[in-house]
Amino acid sequence: MEGYTLLGTEDIPLDRQNPPPPPSGLYETHEKLIEHLQTFYVTHGAAVVTLNSNKRKTHGIMKLSSITIVCDKSGKCKWEGAGKWSYRVLEGRHNHPKSLDPAAHPSHRKFNAGQQVLLQNMTTKHVAIPAHEAGSLARDLAPETSFFTNKDIYNERQRVQKRAPGGLTPTQRFVSNLREKGLRHRVKYQEDRHIIEAIFWTYPTCESNWRRFPEVLGMDNTYKTNRYGLFLFQIIAITPHNTVANVVFGLTSTEVEEGYSWSLAQLEEFRSELDISRPSIIITDKENALKNALAACFPLTQQQVCLYHINANVKGKINTLWKDPAPETAVETASANESPSPLPAEEEVESLTSNPDAPDSSAPGPSTAATEDKIPSQEGLFKAWKSLCWQAEEEEFQHKWLEIRSAYSPHQDKILDYLEREKMPYHHQWALCHTRHYRNFGQRTNSPVETAHNAVKTFLVTGTGHLLTLGIAIKEMLAHKERSYKAKSAEQANRAREDHIGRGFLGHLPTKITCIAIELIIGQYRVYCASLLPRNTPLSPCNSNCTFMQYALPYCHKIAAAEEEKVALTIESVHPRWWLDEPLDLEEPLLRIRDPKMVQNLHGRPRLPLNNKLPVQRSSQSSQRSSQRSQLPSSRAGGRRINRSLKRTATTAEIEAGTRGRGRQGRGGRGGRQGPPSSSDPLAGGIE
Repeated sequence: MEGYTLLGTEDIPLDRQNPPPPPSGLYETHEKLIEHLQTFYVTHGAAVVTLNSNKRKTHGIMKLSSITIVCDKSGKCKWEGAGKWSYRVLEGRHNHPKSLDPAAHPSHRKFNAGQQVLLQNMTTKHVAIPAHEAGSLARDLAPETSFFTNKDIYNERQRVQKRAPGGLTPTQRFVSNLREKGLRHRVKYQEDRHIIEAIFWTYPTCESNWRRFPEVLGMDNTYKTNRYGLFLFQIIAITPHNTVANVVFGLTSTEVEEGYSWSLAQLEEFRSELDISRPSIIITDKENALKNALAACFPLTQQQVCLYHINANVKGKINTLWKDPAPETAVETASANESPSPLPAEEEVESLTSNPDAPDSSAPGPSTAATEDKIPSQEGLFKAWKSLCWQAEEEEFQHKWLEIRSAYSPHQDKILDYLEREKMPYHHQWALCHTRHYRNFGQRTNSPVETAHNAVKTFLVTGTGHLLTLGIAIKEMLAHKERSYKAKSAEQANRAREDHIGRGFLGHLPTKITCIAIELIIGQYRVYCASLLPRNTPLSPCNSNCTFMQYALPYCHKIAAAEEEKVALTIESVHPRWWLDEPLDLEEPLLRIRDPKMVQNLHGRPRLPLNNKLPVQRSSQSSQRSSQRSQLPSSRAGGRRINRSLKRTATTAEIEAGTRGRGRQGRGGRGGRQGPPSSSDPLAGGIE
C-alpha cells in the first residue's frame, strides 16, 4: 500500500508515525536520560516510562546499573530501549499514531517541584482557590511544559491531604488542631463508638467579639459544608458598624431538641468560663426544637423570631391557600395578585415605623384592609399583614387584626386560621409593638446569620470536603472579617471627622461613638426640632412606650432637655456597645477647625460686602439718570453715520476706496498742509 508502513495490525499514515529517538548521548544520571527522551517525544506524540531496572552492589552500596524504558502504551506498542546513562534502541517503531496533545500521556502531566510546593500551599492554606485558578498559577511557573488537567489538580490535592503527619485522617487532624492550639472546644461521640456526633468550638477572636457584643445573638443551621452530612451551627453577634461578628461554631448530626440542648449547654459552659453576661435577646427562625431548647437553657432571655421568615411563610401560605371569592372576580383578582417582598421597602418602613412621639404621627396604613384594594387579592391581604407587623401599639395591633379578619372572612378562613394558629400565639416575638420595647439595637431579622453562612461557603471549594477543610475555611473567613472590621472602623472614623464633628448638641460624641449611632441621634434631634414648629404639636411626655430606648441612645426627650439646659450630650448617655475602639483625639489642631458660615445667595456678580444693598436717596437717583441720558449719543444728531460700524464687515469696494484714500492722503500730506477730509470717501475719518 503506497504511502503507508504496516506496523502490527494497524495502518498508520506517514505523517502520523512516531519517529525513533535521536542518537543517545552520555548522561550523568538516569533521570537526565529520561528527561531527554520525554522532551523529545512531547512534541512527537508519544511518551516513555520505566519498565524495570537492575541494581548492582558497588563498594558495598546498591546502585542502579541499568533500566529498561518503554513506550507508555507498552501493552500494545513494542517500542523499547535500555539505558545505562545512555540508551540503546531495541525497537524503534511505534504501532500507534502521534497523540493529538501531550495531555493524553500521564507522564507529561506530572508537576515539577515548584508546582508541587505551590499546590501544597494552596491545599493547606488557601482552600478557597478553585482548581482552574490553581492550575493557572501552577502553569505560570512552567508554561511550556505544563500539560496537566483539572482532574490532576484534584488528585494532587487529595494526595496532599492524605500525607498527614503521623498518619492521621483529616477528621483526626481537625480535632488534633483544636487540642494543639488550645482552642476552647467540646466533642460528643456516639455511645460505645468513637464516631463524632457533634463538635462545639470557638476561637480567641470570636471570644473577643462575644465579650464586646453579648446582648443580642443570632443562631441558625446551614447545610452542605462537609461530606458527613453534619449541620454547621453558627452563633453570631452584630457590631456597631452593622457587620457580623462570629461567636461560636458547631457541627451536629441532628436538628432535634436533644441536639440543640447539648449545643446550648456547651454555649452556657463557654459563657461561664469566659465570664460573659447572658444574652438579653436571641433571634432565631421559627424552629420549635431550637426555641424549646432555648427556653430550657436560657429561661431569662427574650426570644425573637426573624420577621423576614415570618412574612415569607405567610406569603407562601397566602399563595397556596388563597380562594377566589367569586368566579366573576377571578380574572380581576389574578391581575391584582403580585409577589410583594416579605419585608417592606425602605420608604414603606419609614412610614410604618414612624416614631409615635413625633408630631402628627398616625397609625400606618389605611383604616380597613379592604380599602387597600377594592378587590380582595393576595397582594392586598399580604400588605395588610405587613402593616399589622409594623403597628407600634398593642391596641392598634389588635384592632388591625380584627379588621383583617372581618375583611377577608369567610372566603379566606383557611389562611386566617393558619395565621391564628401558627403566628398569632407568639406575636410578642415578632410584632413591632412588642419588639420595640426590647433592647435589640434595631435587630428584627436573622439575616446576619445567613450572611455568616454565605461567608463560610465562599471559602469552600466544595460542599463535600473533610472537616479539616472546613476548619481551614473558617479560619480564613475569620481572618478576612477581622481585616474588614478594622477597615470599616477606620472608614467610620474618617466619616465622623468629615460629617459630624462640629455640631454643638453632640459635643465630643462624634469622636467617641460610631457613625451609625450618631445618625440615629441626629434623627431624634430632627424630631425635636420639628416639634418646635408652630404648626406641629410639642413632644408628648416621655413614658415607657418610647421606641428609641431599644437602641440605648439619647432620644428626643433627652435631647430636648439638653437643649433647654444649653449642655451637650455626654458619652455616659450612650451604651458602651456604640463606643469606638479607639476614640478620636479632639485636641488635634486640625479637628478644631470649623467651616466659615455658608453664604445663601451665590448667583450673579459679587455685590457689596456681606451681600447687602445700601439705600440711595431719591434726588441722587434722578440726577444720576439725567446725567446718563445726557451722555448718550443721539441717533439723529449730525445726519448719517460717517464712521463705519465696528460690527459690520467691510465690502470689497469699501476696502479698495479706503486704500486709494490713504494713498492720496499720503501724497497730499507730503508737500503741504493737509485739507479736510472729503465727504465722498466712506472711510474718511474712520478707524485705521
